[in-house]
Amino acid sequence: MSKSMRQSSKVLFAFQSKPISHNKKLSAKSEKEIMRIFTTFLILMLSFEAFACKCKAQTEAQRFSNSVEVLYVQVLTTEYVESNKIENSTVKVTYKILEAMKSSSGSVKYVVEGLSNCAPNLQAGRNYLLYIDSDRWVSRCTGSSQIAEWTDWGKKRLSEARIEKAHLTKP
Repeated sequence: MSKSMRQSSKVLFAFQSKPISHNKKLSAKSEKEIMRIFTTFLILMLSFEAFACKCKAQTEAQRFSNSVEVLYVQVLTTEYVESNKIENSTVKVTYKILEAMKSSSGSVKYVVEGLSNCAPNLQAGRNYLLYIDSDRWVSRCTGSSQIAEWTDWGKKRLSEARIEKAHLTKP
C-alpha cells in the first residue's frame, strides 16, 4: 500500500471512529425556544385558512341571476374611501364599459369593493368582468374577476357570460 493511501485511510478511519453523542441534553432555554417556534408554526398553519376567501359555489346562471348588472369593463380609477373603522373602508372604482352582458337602466359607472380577501382588487388600466349587486358592490364571491382576453380562461369566462346574455334576450 502506498504511503498516501495509508495516510488517507488513517484520516478516514480517524474521522469515522469519532463517537457521535446523541445524548446531549438541551438547555431549558433551548427547549423553550424550540417549543415556541413549533407552537407559532402550528398556529400559523391552522389559522391560514381564516385568511382565505370562502365563497359558495355558483354556476354562471346563478351569478347572472343574482346580479343587477354584469359588465365587461376597463377600470379607469380607484379611490380609497376611508372610514373611522378600517374594516368599513372601501375602494370606489370608476370604469369604461367594453361590453354590457346585463345592465340596469341607470347610468352609474362606478362600483365599490371592500378591503377583504374576497375583493377582486381592481386596478386601473385592467379589464374585468364585474357582477354587480344592487348596492354596487363587487366581490370574487359573486364572480367578479380580472379578464385577460388572450388566455383560454379569459375567453371561456367571456363566452359563458355572453351565453347567459343570449338567454336573457330570448323571447
